Amino acid sequence: MRISHDILYPLIARAAADTGLAWWLLYSQIEQESGFDPNAVSSCGALGLLQLMPSTFPHFTRQQLLDPETNLRLGSRYLAELRDTFQHEDVKERLRFALAAYNGGLGAVLHAQALALRRGLNPACWDDLACVFPEVRQFYAGAWHTPDYRQILDYVARIWRNFQARASQPVPALPADARLASSIPPASVSGAAAATIPRNTRNS
Repeated sequence: MRISHDILYPLIARAAADTGLAWWLLYSQIEQESGFDPNAVSSCGALGLLQLMPSTFPHFTRQQLLDPETNLRLGSRYLAELRDTFQHEDVKERLRFALAAYNGGLGAVLHAQALALRRGLNPACWDDLACVFPEVRQFYAGAWHTPDYRQILDYVARIWRNFQARASQPVPALPADARLASSIPPASVSGAAAATIPRNTRNS
C-alpha cells in the first residue's frame, strides 16, 4: 500500500534538509527500494520505505524501522554517510558510489575501486567501476564471494536515470503546516547508530 503524498513529501523535505541530499534523489531511491510502500519487507528482511536491515540498526525495533519518519531519517542519513566516505570523486560520482554501497555494501565498492586502480582505470569514475564489478571477490564467513554485481549496477542505473529525469522539475509544494514541520530540526538518532551507523550489507 503506497504512502500518501501528504505524509511522504514532508518527510522527504525534512530528510533532504537534514542530509543535503536532493529531494528527487531520495524520492527515486524510495521508489526503487519499496515502491512507496511503508510496510514493504524483502525476502532477506529489509524493512520499510528505504528497506533498512535490522542488523544495521540494532538499537531500533522492527516497529520503529517500519515507521515512515524513522525509516526515512535513518536511511537518508546512512546514504549521506556513505556519500561522505568518498572524498576524491566529483559530486555526481559520490552519489552513485553511495547508492552502490547502500545496495551492495561499502566493501564491494572499495574492492571495485582497488581493482579499477590495478587495471589502470579511474577508481573515481563510476563507469570504470562498473566494468570491473564482475571481477570483485570478497572474503567473509570463511569463503570467497562475488557480490550480486548485476543487481548493484541495475540499482544504481535505475535510480540515477529516474533522478536525472526529474532533477529539473520543481519539488512538489507542501501544505503550510507541512512546511512548518519540515523546518523543525529532527531529533538526533540515539545509541550506537548515531555515533557511527554500521555498514549496510544487505542485497535486496
